[in-house]
Amino acid sequence: MQRYDLDVSRLIEIFTKEKLENIVKTHRNILKKINNKKYAFSNVSDNNLEIESKSLYYFITYVYMLEESFSINSFKVLELVSEISMLIIHPFQHFLLANYENKDEMNTPAKNLQLQIGLCEGVEKLQRILSKESMEKFWTYFNKYYNEVLEGANLFKLNHVGKIKNYTEEDIFSISVGLNAHSKIVLPILAGINNEFDKISLLEKSLDHYYVAHKLFLDLKIWKKDLEREFYTPILTEVIMAHKNAIHDKEKIMDLLYGNNYDEKYLIKANREVEKALFLCGSNAPCQKSLRSIQSRINLLLYDFRTLKGEPKRIYPYIESNKEYSGEDIKKQIADSVKWILNQSKSGYPELTHWGVFLHPYGFTGEEQALPGDVYYRSYLLNLMFSMKNNSAITNAYFEKELNYLENRKHRYFKEGWGHFPDLPEIPPDIGTLGEIILNAVAARDVTLLKYTKELVDKIISQNPNKDGTINYWLTEKDQKGFFNSISSVKCIYIRTLLKKMYKNPVISANAQFIYALIILDYNKYSEVIENVYSSILSKQNPDGSWKDYYFTGVHFAIWQILRCTKQLNRFNSQIRLSLKYLLESQHDNGAWGQVFGDPKESSYAILSLIEILELSRNKIVMNETEKKAIVSSIHKGIIYLMSSATGSYWHGVDFGEIQIKKISTEPADFIEYRSATLTTAVSAYALNRFYSYMEHSIEGETIKSLLAN
Repeated sequence: MQRYDLDVSRLIEIFTKEKLENIVKTHRNILKKINNKKYAFSNVSDNNLEIESKSLYYFITYVYMLEESFSINSFKVLELVSEISMLIIHPFQHFLLANYENKDEMNTPAKNLQLQIGLCEGVEKLQRILSKESMEKFWTYFNKYYNEVLEGANLFKLNHVGKIKNYTEEDIFSISVGLNAHSKIVLPILAGINNEFDKISLLEKSLDHYYVAHKLFLDLKIWKKDLEREFYTPILTEVIMAHKNAIHDKEKIMDLLYGNNYDEKYLIKANREVEKALFLCGSNAPCQKSLRSIQSRINLLLYDFRTLKGEPKRIYPYIESNKEYSGEDIKKQIADSVKWILNQSKSGYPELTHWGVFLHPYGFTGEEQALPGDVYYRSYLLNLMFSMKNNSAITNAYFEKELNYLENRKHRYFKEGWGHFPDLPEIPPDIGTLGEIILNAVAARDVTLLKYTKELVDKIISQNPNKDGTINYWLTEKDQKGFFNSISSVKCIYIRTLLKKMYKNPVISANAQFIYALIILDYNKYSEVIENVYSSILSKQNPDGSWKDYYFTGVHFAIWQILRCTKQLNRFNSQIRLSLKYLLESQHDNGAWGQVFGDPKESSYAILSLIEILELSRNKIVMNETEKKAIVSSIHKGIIYLMSSATGSYWHGVDFGEIQIKKISTEPADFIEYRSATLTTAVSAYALNRFYSYMEHSIEGETIKSLLAN
């Protein structure tokens, strides 16, 4: 990418090439006007108004990021809005800095007069493009944001600049929003052009959560600088007050920061604020990409901190699970979670979309630097929803809409199939996504889609087998040499390595997904390939009872995929008994499964796996009553954890997959992971739904009921 006269390292992750060029063009035009003294305020004093290039870029970024939520299709209008935003927002920023950093030189009469004249000129230009009614609404929002700036900046200056006082949650929110509220001025300007003020509310809330996440991230990233400036942010205040530490003892603060997990506490909170922002930004792609970008940086910082502690793991917060829940409690949680998921569907599941975004200078060679991918996860989510269709809130219209979306998202660069990134030429369709599409077609009884997938399956079986009996993950007609040549242009060496690994080695969970779909589709027709793949998968089991996998985080997803195939095939063998041993022994004291403290995603898959084994044992006398009771007890503890880890109607996001990247072998690896509250909630609700159904219709369910009752 060409060099620009502004910082574009993050912009390439947010905007398309065309939009990025427009931003740069706008940036240059506005700077040119300032330098040519075309603004009245430039002649007020001998000192011309100076505006940092980077500050101007931020103003313009918000304009181009938010405009996608409004009905604006003119570059000239956006350029004018950017100019107006600069003139109006700059006084806001000046006021903010004067209150936040207490710099006397910013309060000089000449500077203030310049800014006031600039504000007046911006308002005058705005009046030319907005109606009288829209201008009145604009002033209402202007006053609202001004008060937010005033409250946040003064709260921080009076209580936390040079002073150490406890923060409340309200303090953190007010300060974070107040220090950034000036940028929200873009919203009523864009809304006023076509009188779309009804769209502002959700975007305001989305931005507010983003501000909180970004502030927490910066507090941890630049805490040493804040300490020197006596800016006592929440983390510094908590560390110093809790441990009565010498204020400027950086070494001691660093030890406390990492040793007492303050870094995890605040970065996990930042991640959850990003989740909330994603729920509210709708289908606005630049907003989604911007949020995923900051989330990626939050996760990398968290990983760095854990590496310093010798503990580079994704940690979900510890959850106490000592409360009992009735069957009605579980039923209500399922219903509330389904409604929450359906509510996300109204805006096209914004939080479910993941992006092919790689930190600069990594990247693919596609037409854009960042491309959306939601086909696999959306098809997987739809299957979970089909499995819960007994819930009255899920309508046929919902299934039709989602299925239609998936049918129209076939891969753009390949003749047949679906893939994680259908608009990215370097990554072909895959069998994991196809397996989920097949299950959707069967559940919906979609004759056209079933015919298409059956034809594709026949081709895959003849073209994609591996020597070990498994199926190649990628749906490509190229041989190994041809495939490796086709991805040689991918810039990121670890992406190339991952693609090669997934070509040469079987992706266990995806193979299990695929043959499970074939079992449901037509076992008799595909029995040979099903049996070959199943036998091969079992032979690759680890000594501890788990399976090694690529991309997907954790081990319980693969275990569940294999066990549900086993249940459908009505088999019980030594590998299944070894997996059962692993499941029972890997459960934590709080009832969860997963690394460190466990998490709801891994716990859900473990619970589902144990239910598959119980249902399988119903058809075969393979376990004694003591073993069954151990499984029932384990499920019971897991359900209590799962219910306890919910936040109202949903569960916070857990990593579902990750890609490891690094440029050279001597530097630590970075991870780009995909986490989703929507998927975590769907998997957790599905596990509860399966559990509730089993509890109602099985002998073991009576035991579970009695455990819940007691």
